[in-house]
Amino acid sequence: MIQSEPRSNAKSASQPGRRGTDPAIPAVSLGAATSSPAGTRASRWARRAAAGLGAAALALTAACSGGANNPEDAEPQSLSSQTDRESTANAESASAGLAAAGDERKRDGLCTTPDLKIDTDNMQGAAGSTLLDIVFTNTGDEECSLEGYPGVSLVTDNNGTQLGASADREESGESEKVTLQPGDRATASVRITKVGALDPEECSPKAADGIRVYPPEETRSAYIELKGLEGCTGKDKYMSVQPVRAAQ
Repeated sequence: MIQSEPRSNAKSASQPGRRGTDPAIPAVSLGAATSSPAGTRASRWARRAAAGLGAAALALTAACSGGANNPEDAEPQSLSSQTDRESTANAESASAGLAAAGDERKRDGLCTTPDLKIDTDNMQGAAGSTLLDIVFTNTGDEECSLEGYPGVSLVTDNNGTQLGASADREESGESEKVTLQPGDRATASVRITKVGALDPEECSPKAADGIRVYPPEETRSAYIELKGLEGCTGKDKYMSVQPVRAAQ
């Protein structure tokens, strides 16, 4: 900020006249005026103000330069590039974690998603429901096993958005461990309630474009395109799944 120059409380000295020209106007010595107490205080005040203005100017110059002598300061990295690097690092970390989990499953003899072909079969209508089987085929080179319930949900919007709640587990007795040789299959039955039988305000029905399946105790899923089904976007439970069994 530009400051106005301080006013001196001392009277300004008149310009010295030509000596001897007018006896009524005494010659004034400039040195005598600045040596007076009031002139001295004004001069000191002016010097301090000038020094303050000089320091402010130097600080402003340093701030504007932004530390240009430092290459890192001269070229700051954008927030978007930093976010991209963080996203890439997170994705790589997640991928590494999934790979490690897959290796552990293989050591335990469990089937992993990459070693399975996952599909649907036997879709048919029933009283107020649609029934279908999730089919797991071992496409690996070694035997592996499945036990328990798969995770199943409908998806929509052609982008994998889950459509309402995932399938509840049907308590239909003890689940059995199914060992699959290469090429063997296991199935898990799914029941999907027809949403027309539900309260439309509670269900808020919407068309599905596919189904997402997680093998039992697996963290990697498979997507199966599946048309002609509807689900609830609301809180209504409309799906159930049974544990895996050896294919008949």
